[in-house]
Amino acid sequence: EHGHDVNTFMTRLLFCLFSEDTELFENSLFTKTLVSRGGQYGEHAQSIISDIYRILNTPDNKRDGESEWLCKFPYVNGDVFALDGIHIPSFNIQAFHYLKEAGETIDWKEVHPDILGSAIQKITDPSERHSLGMHYTSVTNIDKLLGPLFIDELRDSRVKANASGIRRVGNLQKLLWRIGQIKVFDPACGSGNFLVIAYKRLRELEIQLLNDLLDAGVSQIGLFSQITLENFYGIEYADFAAETAKVSLRIAEQQMDAVYGEQFNKPASILPLRAAPNIHTGSALSVPWNEVCPAKNDSEVYICGNPPYLGSGGRSEIQNAEQDSAMKGRIKNGARALDFVCNWFVLAHAYCVLKTHSKFAFVSTNSVTQGSHVPTLWPYLLSETMEVAFAYPSFKWSNLAGNNAGVSCVIIGMQHEGISKKRLFLSAGELKPENINPYLMPTPNVWVTKSSKPISKALPEMIKGSQPTDGGNLHLSPTEREQVIRQYPESEKFIRRLIGSQEMLKDIERYCLWIENEDLEDAIKFPPIAKRIEANRQMRENAKKS
Repeated sequence: EHGHDVNTFMTRLLFCLFSEDTELFENSLFTKTLVSRGGQYGEHAQSIISDIYRILNTPDNKRDGESEWLCKFPYVNGDVFALDGIHIPSFNIQAFHYLKEAGETIDWKEVHPDILGSAIQKITDPSERHSLGMHYTSVTNIDKLLGPLFIDELRDSRVKANASGIRRVGNLQKLLWRIGQIKVFDPACGSGNFLVIAYKRLRELEIQLLNDLLDAGVSQIGLFSQITLENFYGIEYADFAAETAKVSLRIAEQQMDAVYGEQFNKPASILPLRAAPNIHTGSALSVPWNEVCPAKNDSEVYICGNPPYLGSGGRSEIQNAEQDSAMKGRIKNGARALDFVCNWFVLAHAYCVLKTHSKFAFVSTNSVTQGSHVPTLWPYLLSETMEVAFAYPSFKWSNLAGNNAGVSCVIIGMQHEGISKKRLFLSAGELKPENINPYLMPTPNVWVTKSSKPISKALPEMIKGSQPTDGGNLHLSPTEREQVIRQYPESEKFIRRLIGSQEMLKDIERYCLWIENEDLEDAIKFPPIAKRIEANRQMRENAKKS
């Protein structure tokens, strides 16, 4: 009943625990207040936390009449603690004990914000997680994507700026201004891991550039970082994950502010909080991306993430309708058969073609580079002067979650033609080919299309594949096979193991009758086989199709 309330309560709790360990609050203020005022058994914790959340959203000039103990908490601002009438849960003694233990024994300033995503996977209902195709990405895999998408190029630009002689200061300042304008957009952001790591990498680069300017004789360093959370955008369907994304980014901001303050002798933590991240709660396939992440045509926007993986058979009717809408006017034939992740590729393409300095890259199941996906999806993705900028061919998935997803993934980045040199990351090393095709090969753009006629005239036309159209009469389960052979041992030569795609993938044991024309008379001497052949004949004669 109170799913949203509990989600909001928990993310605010995380923020409070983090803040009291990072000098945003007085040291241990939140925990000490709970211990002293929450009651012996936690019977007052509900009201105490409610008052704390309220005061954190109350400016100093509106605190007249508030208790002295409450006014020790600083004004944070409405971004994190906006009053929306949320229900604070009541505590039993065990829950109150765990809360006190979390505050007293954990050093929250050392927490990695990306860990929160793994925590959510433990909390979120497994059936909901599967239906949404949710996966959580390790920092290693995030860096695999962010590096070639834009971070590597920025680092190279810093090296070039430092080597530009008399233009060094000007070029460093231009690069500093540039990274302050970059927008990062994850349209399937989950708990915000991609946005958190992108934010940290940009802040790290900013600190390096400011140190370069100090080295070059420029001594004026701003009070605040020029990289603000308002340039980080996300869309997330799950409410708890969206709320956590906001808090994860806030934690990352405070951690990087502490590094910034230490480096340049600035205040480490400053309240109230500055600009908020733009995290939209809802379906990425139902909201126009330009509304979530508005940008000019010459803006530098990087779209990234790990969208949900769902095959054509695992989607709900709502998801199918969303896919129809996303593909309409873009993929003409076969759109329903595409993996759900393809929607993000299609919408990212539609967004980026209008912005000449934008790129996008996603972690995806390798299905998008195989089989019928290629001729269906890729003619659109390679239209409007777009090309594959970089790629990692199939690798085994790993993440920080409790149960790793058992899939093989690819990473694919796309750009406008000629923005940067292409990079193909193989297990043997990196290649810099002239082109990367949809199969992630360093060769021209070609793809295999379906055909109803044989390519070679020497081969007969295939009417059907291995579909028997037998009504199940020519198939036997292991038990049925044993029954026939036990009664008629000589019939075994007409029963063979059947291995199709499902039997191979799922280790299913099935058998079938296998009778050559010349052996028919011998086979029908066995009553169980004769009965099955007759039943098959009747099924086919009564079928509507000829």
